[in-house]
Amino acid sequence: MSKTKKKAHKTYTPRKSINQPLLSKLLKTDESFVESATKNAMKTMSIDKSMVKKALVSISLMKIQQELTKLNLWSNGENRPSDEAFLSTTPFCIDTMEFHQWLEFVLIPRMKEILQNDEMPLPRDVKIHTFAQENYRGKWQEYKELIQSLIEFDKIFVE
Repeated sequence: MSKTKKKAHKTYTPRKSINQPLLSKLLKTDESFVESATKNAMKTMSIDKSMVKKALVSISLMKIQQELTKLNLWSNGENRPSDEAFLSTTPFCIDTMEFHQWLEFVLIPRMKEILQNDEMPLPRDVKIHTFAQENYRGKWQEYKELIQSLIEFDKIFVE
């Protein structure tokens, strides 16, 4: 008579927090993360397009912040321009603040506000990367990851 042992089955317990190494790996893929994530989400799930777009915007904003941090340009609010600087009417407030300040204090907070408010529509036809390329002319190698993050961000809004 043979005895068979029952294998103990491990139960799956979902993680409560994001796996940071996995997230970092996803954000560093050679293929455009935004494009692949959009394609996969549309293929595998029947999710409202605007929900997918908002999720991609959120991920892209995190990547932009991550790149600014790597470049030691993210100030965690410590390098906030004066209130008058925000009154600028020029694109990217170029006459009153540095481009990285505009990203940290204008773009990212404004986009987060839009993401949290269902009544506010996402912008269309965004072209931030073109200004970044011009702003960092001659320094592209140093800023290439930030520029790539902005290219991916802009692609989200292509209709």
